[in-house]
Amino acid sequence: MSTSFLDRKIRRGFDRLDSDRDGRLTWHDHVVMGERTAAGLGYGPRSDVGHRIIEAYCRVWERVHRPHDADGDGSVTREEFAAAVAGAAGRAGAIADLAAAVFEAADADGDGRIGFAEYLAFLRGHQPDVPEEEAAEAFGHLDRDGDGAVGRAEVATAIVEYWTSGDPDAPGNWFYGRPPSALSAVAPGEPGSAV
Repeated sequence: MSTSFLDRKIRRGFDRLDSDRDGRLTWHDHVVMGERTAAGLGYGPRSDVGHRIIEAYCRVWERVHRPHDADGDGSVTREEFAAAVAGAAGRAGAIADLAAAVFEAADADGDGRIGFAEYLAFLRGHQPDVPEEEAAEAFGHLDRDGDGAVGRAEVATAIVEYWTSGDPDAPGNWFYGRPPSALSAVAPGEPGSAV
C-alpha cells in the first residue's frame, strides 16, 4: 500500500501545483499560485506583500522545479516531476530549499510562523475550492506542537513526509489538504471526495 499511496500523493501534489491543469509546471503556474495566495490574504499583486509572495513562488520555480526541466522546453512534465521527487528524497539540500521557499511564500506577515489564515490562503493558492473546514483539519495535523501556528521545522517535516513517506498516518500527508488515504473515508459527492 505504501508505494501506491506515495505515488498518489505525488500525483496529487503535481496537480495542486499545475494551476492551469495543462499537465506541465511552468513559471506562469507559480505566478498564478502566488497571486491567489496574496489575494486570499487581501493583498494585490502590486502591493509590497503581494509582490513578495509572488516572488517567493517564482523562487520555488527557479530553485526547485525548473532545474528538472529535462528537455529545456520551459516546463516540467508530470514524468519529469515524479523523477525529480524520487531523486530529492536523498538530497537534504533540495528539501531544505523547498521548505525555505514554501515557508517564505506562506508566511505573509513575516513573523516566522504560519497562522491558519496564511495556511488557508496558501492552500487555496494551489486548490482554490478547498473548503475552510478541510483546511482547518489539515492545519491541525501540521501544527504538531498545538501552538496555533506552523513553524519552520513543522513545515520542513511536513514537506519531507508529503513528498517521501509511504506512511499513510504521517501528519505531513495533510500538507496539501486531505490526503488520499483520508479521501476513501469521505462519501462520494462530499467535498474532498475523489468521485
